[in-house]
Amino acid sequence: MSRIAYLAQKYQLKYNHVPLPGRTLKILSVADIEALLEEVEHEDDLPFWASLWPAARGLATFLWQDPHLAGIKALELGAGTGLPGIAAALRGAGVVQTDFISDALLFCQENAALNNAQTMQHILADWRDFQVPGLYPLVFGSDILYEPTLHRSLVEVIREKLAPHGRVLIADPGRKAVIHFLQVAEAAGFTWNVQEIVVPPSPDLHPFSQENEAPANIDILELSRIDS
Repeated sequence: MSRIAYLAQKYQLKYNHVPLPGRTLKILSVADIEALLEEVEHEDDLPFWASLWPAARGLATFLWQDPHLAGIKALELGAGTGLPGIAAALRGAGVVQTDFISDALLFCQENAALNNAQTMQHILADWRDFQVPGLYPLVFGSDILYEPTLHRSLVEVIREKLAPHGRVLIADPGRKAVIHFLQVAEAAGFTWNVQEIVVPPSPDLHPFSQENEAPANIDILELSRIDS
């Protein structure tokens, strides 16, 4: 069975057209995560990875406009459907996409193929026991701070995987949990700053209509080691 046949058999799918400056990307996602939520028995199975969230669009736009990606190694954490990593790869980065959910990586692979993003690898990885090799000048993720109990594990992954003088980019839609994450990161020797990017409303992309009525303000957190 092909990858897309497997996904179509298991999920109700939709193709999203995501505009970036000078190019539109085609991204496959699950059409209705509400149906998946009804089947969840454990918090590790929450299907938030399956939708295309505004934070992913914001980070993809930010990376797309970054002039320093060509030729660098980058690590994406909590890749979901893969949009930011695909944008980075298309701008010349060699991207390793990781996620805790195996089906998420199948979506990443399918979306990489849809957009001819070739400089990519995909690794199943749990922040609580992270076994991905190598160091990365760029580590990034979108909307990955919603669970405070995982913040210490996430910061430890970043501390171990970030190359000297590297930077971390995390797109966040303004969740309260970000304050706790930044406290944990500061205690581990990181400094940070924040920029804001505005994501235009897009009723066809986001699954919950009330969030389509206005642009989304996405915080782009940039972290680096104090001693870098």
